[in-house]
Amino acid sequence: MLLVDLDQQGDASYSLVSDYDPSKTSYELLTSESVQVPAVATPVSGYLNLDLVPASLTLERVEVELAGVLDAQFILSDKLEAVKDDYDLIVIDTPPSLNVIVSNALTAADKLIIPVQADIYSFKGMATLAQRVKAI
Repeated sequence: MLLVDLDQQGDASYSLVSDYDPSKTSYELLTSESVQVPAVATPVSGYLNLDLVPASLTLERVEVELAGVLDAQFILSDKLEAVKDDYDLIVIDTPPSLNVIVSNALTAADKLIIPVQADIYSFKGMATLAQRVKAI
């Protein structure tokens, strides 16, 4: 299994790996054309067959860095396509926002699991997200 952490808070990364190379993260995967998944995927010790592409606080800069990049929403999809046969499952953890990072994740995804709170504001946000998913 591959877990790609795209949430700059990095809770998934922090939960699984206490120390990782800060120059090998999902930020580099999204912003550097030459960086591919194997270069930034870290095997998670204690978990058989689990690799992690850890998050980074620098993910906050992705929106600006990918502004104007042609077909930026396909970056992650293209890079995961190259390794899809190496993993039984690829999970992408995203931030709770609608930005270029989430567009990349939605473009790469086959299925979605969207955890939400049971309140009217979450329901309202789901309508917006559903429109985005349909558009992608």
